[in-house]
Amino acid sequence: MTKQLVILSDDEIGKLYGLPKFDENARLKYFDLDQSEKPVINTIHRVFAKVYFILQLGYFKAKQLFYVFDLESVEVDARYVCRHYFPQHILEFKGRVSKPTRLDQQKMILELKGYKVANREIRATLLAKAEGFTKLHSKPIFIFRELLNYLELNRVVLWKGRT
Repeated sequence: MTKQLVILSDDEIGKLYGLPKFDENARLKYFDLDQSEKPVINTIHRVFAKVYFILQLGYFKAKQLFYVFDLESVEVDARYVCRHYFPQHILEFKGRVSKPTRLDQQKMILELKGYKVANREIRATLLAKAEGFTKLHSKPIFIFRELLNYLELNRVVLWKGRT
């Protein structure tokens, strides 16, 4: 029987990687579009896809992660976005945007926010850093946090672009 290393509890994993749960103040902050983001919305044709983009962008701003979701599962946020940006439109809450549309939107968000995807070279750097950190500290959580800091400081996301 192989013993698996546990660095984070299920609750910690949920807080770190789970879909953000916004209150009204967080919605104001994360779904607000700045001057660089507004023109991108105009390149998207369907309101449904525009709402999905704004949601993806807000969640990315909050956690630098991408999620696969339908509007039903984030209905409160979707209603906020629709009410705020498209008040004349009645949004259907069934379904998702297509996978190609979602992936294209995610690429736009990465470019818009100045992030890069961890390629082979960056992954090798992360591995080398992890090995170096093991010489400084024996607790896995320390190594994990240092690697997260590196990713954040260098504006890198671990994204496959296929999900």
